[in-house]
Amino acid sequence: MITLEDLKAFGADTADGLARCMNREDFYIKMVGMGLKAEQFGALENAINEKDFDKAFEAAHALKGILGNLSLT
Repeated sequence: MITLEDLKAFGADTADGLARCMNREDFYIKMVGMGLKAEQFGALENAINEKDFDKAFEAAHALKGILGNLSLT
């Protein structure tokens, strides 16, 4: 299981991420886990493999929103 220390080591702004999750570490860690399993990662890979760059852009933009909201920039 990923920890706050792990996320900090990867460069995440955990203070901001926690604030967005009502300072509940368990909730933040759960949201990070869900974000890292987002279906948009697969959609991005498929779109790139198919050279469908419009779909790739949409998937990348969605991932930016998901990960940005978790302060995983």
